[in-house]
Amino acid sequence: AVITMHYPDQKWEVAERFRGLIKCDVGICIVCDQCVKACPVDCITIRWKREEGATGKKCTGFIVDYQKCIFCGLCTDPCPTAAIFHSHDYEIANYSRLDSVIDWGKPENIVKNPKGKPMKPVGWPATMSAGSISI
Repeated sequence: AVITMHYPDQKWEVAERFRGLIKCDVGICIVCDQCVKACPVDCITIRWKREEGATGKKCTGFIVDYQKCIFCGLCTDPCPTAAIFHSHDYEIANYSRLDSVIDWGKPENIVKNPKGKPMKPVGWPATMSAGSISI
């Protein structure tokens, strides 16, 4: 049986564990740098800043260079918050090399990982939140 897809109007359904474009939910990224250290081709760059009165770092930019990325998945495994994940997107053809470098921290690129798990501060009772503590 011959199957014809009318691309780009129709697209193939991909498997659940398909390794498509790497994306980052910068809202739950804790800038632990585990993904950067695990990447064998050095295609991930994280920009961050410290906010006054807050602990830890805040991710301001998560840049992925898809010209280098080999979609191996080594960056997604060590992430404690599941901020970095493989999407089901597979179309990465561009007319310019600059378009292959995407900053997931920019407002037009913001994504949410439905399987993400934000970190809670360690050692705090479950009824308390970070905003309810004053020093």
